[in-house]
Amino acid sequence: MGEVLMGTPLREVIDLVGGGPRRGHRIKAVMPGVSSALLPEHLLDTPVSYEAMAAIGSGVGAGAFIVFDDTDDLAAIAAGVSRFLAIESCGQCTPCKRDGLALADLLGRVSRSEAPAHKLIQIRDLVNTVSDGARCYLGLQHEAVVGSILTGFGDEFQAHVDGSAPSVEPALITELVDLEGDEAVFNERHRSKQPDWTYNAEDSGKWPAERLDEHRAPQRLED
Repeated sequence: MGEVLMGTPLREVIDLVGGGPRRGHRIKAVMPGVSSALLPEHLLDTPVSYEAMAAIGSGVGAGAFIVFDDTDDLAAIAAGVSRFLAIESCGQCTPCKRDGLALADLLGRVSRSEAPAHKLIQIRDLVNTVSDGARCYLGLQHEAVVGSILTGFGDEFQAHVDGSAPSVEPALITELVDLEGDEAVFNERHRSKQPDWTYNAEDSGKWPAERLDEHRAPQRLED
């Protein structure tokens, strides 16, 4: 965690705050949280400002940049992002929850090398519908982030469906809850969070907006 002047090139921010790429490795891409399009390596000299980031089709977000290097599988990253956003969707907007969960499932199957090639077409279709009728920004985030990974790193998805890439579990993409020295602590419990926002062994099949509708059946949000 660090503070830099607005307009500092992103590559310089990574060097100053994160110490740069690991020895012997190269940065593959940077993701501004789960709010905006992922930046491939050739865009890392973009100044960190609202205007400059918007000009390349991305954004500053909350200023939380996640850096991926050449050891990271971007298909697994996309699957992790998709699962996080699909779970966190409240379900007020049907495409956001329904298409989001379908997208997360398909991307998980791709990263595990369990999906046939034609599923990539279905994935792209879902990316185009997940934000339909969105009342908040979450569906648009899903479209922007996953869409940018598909566009910039399509070869990594193709490698999974044609059998040339090994099976990889979806990456854990979740909240940062603490910093212990130089180590980030993430919410590992999110692995077991259900689409209905409970941590039960099985999902109820109801979306959060339905479960927690105070006008019909008040229920307490899970801690």
